[in-house]
Amino acid sequence: MAPSRNWPRSFEAAAGHQRFIGAADDLDVSQAAVSRQGRPPEGHAGKKLSNRLPGQASLTEAGRRLNVNFAGRLAPLERKFANDLNSSASLVGGRCNTGIP
Repeated sequence: MAPSRNWPRSFEAAAGHQRFIGAADDLDVSQAAVSRQGRPPEGHAGKKLSNRLPGQASLTEAGRRLNVNFAGRLAPLERKFANDLNSSASLVGGRCNTGIP
């Protein structure tokens, strides 16, 4: 199974909270969804990224290394994407106008 495109957000949120429930609250999804989204990347990496314990999730060494390289990179990418989208399209009369005839 290929990783969900949502797994980076789930991983970052769970790593920040050290709890799936805190990540789930941030992402407005279930705790089980956050946990499930982390499993495919572990399978692809061939390494366990977190220790799942009742009420908490702690990062393994591999998860900590990934988190150091990964932390804080999503927000700037999302802002850039939103800025690019806003600069290339404007809302006119409820429609998206890209300026392409």
